[in-house]
Amino acid sequence: MSRIARAVALVAVVAGLVGACASAPPPSNQLTLIHMGDVHGHLVPRPHLRSDGNGALQGGLARMYTRIEQIRRANPNHLLINTGDTIQGSAEAMFTRGQALVDVLNHFRIDAFAPGNWDYVYGTQRFLELFAGAAAMAPWNAIAANVYYDGETYASRKGERVLPPYLVRQVGGLKIGILGLTTDRGPQVVGRTVTRGLRFLRNGTEVDGEVRTLVAELRGKHAVDLVVMA
Repeated sequence: MSRIARAVALVAVVAGLVGACASAPPPSNQLTLIHMGDVHGHLVPRPHLRSDGNGALQGGLARMYTRIEQIRRANPNHLLINTGDTIQGSAEAMFTRGQALVDVLNHFRIDAFAPGNWDYVYGTQRFLELFAGAAAMAPWNAIAANVYYDGETYASRKGERVLPPYLVRQVGGLKIGILGLTTDRGPQVVGRTVTRGLRFLRNGTEVDGEVRTLVAELRGKHAVDLVVMA
């Protein structure tokens, strides 16, 4: 399933849950998934200039944060999942190498982050600074099952995953496994040098094998009640 298809499916689930739970707090075995993605560096509202727009200002992180907090208040058992393409796409993002977005989104309390293709655009080292390890500058709990260090640039780490493949979270009465996938498709436009040192599984068979193995691990080893793919 493509990242777009997964995002559409996740939005559909969120819409159904939010509509069903608007009038009363959910029971302990009900979960609300809050999805955000494709921010593409847009910090502030911008004119809606598409064919269905009238030039009015729309969007912006302040509006997004307000809506997320409304959903959280109405639904105590929730997870906020960011499916990537976050730190590229505006002048503010480009001239700060994503830092302008990180400084704001660090207040969103993101539960899981699956990097998008454009989140690698400032180079491998910047990606690692922002998202990898305990000292990540963007502590959004980044996950990706299908990206590894290569054997040339990172010889001592060959075969290691760059990010954890999944997270396990207890929310109310449910144990949730969140499995992440990523891709470097977008940065091909500016050249593969931005992902130098990283090896991405692209072959459908390889990725499908990873997913089957990790889903079985989440259900068996961790005994999760639900697996969410981001």
